[in-house]
Formats: sequence, C-alpha cells, structure tokens
Amino acid sequence: MRARIKNGMILMGLILGCSIGAATAYAFTPVPDGEVLYANNCAVCHGALDASAKIGANSTLINYAISGNIGGMGSLSSLAPDEIQAIATSLATVPRGASLYASNCVACHGGLSSTAKAGADSTTIQNAITANTGGMGTFATLTPVQVQAIASALTMAPAGTALYAGNCAACHGVITASAKFGADSSRIQNAIGGDTGGMGALSALTLDDIQAISAVLTSP
Repeated sequence: MRARIKNGMILMGLILGCSIGAATAYAFTPVPDGEVLYANNCAVCHGALDASAKIGANSTLINYAISGNIGGMGSLSSLAPDEIQAIATSLATVPRGASLYASNCVACHGGLSSTAKAGADSTTIQNAITANTGGMGTFATLTPVQVQAIASALTMAPAGTALYAGNCAACHGVITASAKFGADSSRIQNAIGGDTGGMGALSALTLDDIQAISAVLTSP
C-alpha cells in the first residue's frame, strides 16, 4: 500500500513537473534579433550594418519612414513594433560617425560643415592612419567600423550643410553658431511632427535629409 502511494506521488510529481516546464516554455517570447532583421529588410538599400547610412536611426524615425512610404519603406509595414525596436537597437550600437569625427578629427580638419575632408571614404582614412599622414597614426586604435562611420558622416556633410542653410539658418543662425548645435535626428523629426516653432513647414524633408542635417549639427 505504501509503495503504491509512493509511486503515485512520484508519478504526480512528474506530471506536475512536466506541466510547469511546458507552461514555462510558453511563457518566454523570443527577443527579435535586430542584426538579422536589418540584414533581411534594410541592408539591400542602406548597406551592411557596420557601414549603414542609417546609423543612429531610432524607432520613431523608422516608423515615420514606413508610414510615409519613404523610399518604398511602406513595404516593411508588416514588421512588428518589437522588430522595429530591435532594428533601431542594432543601429544604435554602431558607432555614430559625427560624434567620432568631433572627438578625433575636428581639431585638425574643422567641423563637418566646413571640412576639406568632406567625401573622404574609409579607404582614404585608413590609408592616412596606416601611413601616419599628418600624424594620423595616433588614431590606429579606431576600429574599421568606426572608420567607416566617420566616412559615412563625411559623405553626408555637404548635403547637411546645404540643407541646413536652406531650411534652418533663417531661424537658428548660421551653422557654425547655431542655437541647435547637438540636435539629433529624433529631436529634429519630433519638432517637425509637432510643428514646434512652425517646423511643420519642413515636413517635406526626408529621413536622409534630417540625418544629414543632424550630422553637421553634431560637429559643425
């Protein structure tokens, strides 16, 4: 009799254990992989993640581009909010070129809005570091991803300078003395979306335009 009770209790424990284990398994939702989602949905237009033209884009900007079908991004409307956030998170982990430029290059080459190095690509920058051109060997600690991020910022610089002059300078002053120094793309887009100070008039600016303006404001 005792053996039956004992065996029954063991069996009940196994059943409960399996049930709890099954419930626990279903309680966890896999976290979307931002890097995989970016590779599958974004890389064909914007380049590989470590050299993306969209470095720093947050979920607000991505949603804005999708809802406005900017550059055909309406085709990504099936992405769930957590997937968009995962992509934004992966973009945020990539070094931002404008900030890296400000930290490493501005002392010698001037701000992004006036630099003579606008348009320099990653190969040119890396070669200058390797050859210690103008003492650039001191930047040998920069990773290839960081060098590419700086090159991306330099590529956006001419467009950002022109866009700022045409859309922002009348209210905020010339870029080298702008009252909006440091404004990032999210802040600019929020101001446009909320028509702050009449900035709704700039709603025709694309995501690329806003990011280019942000780049030169980060390091004018």
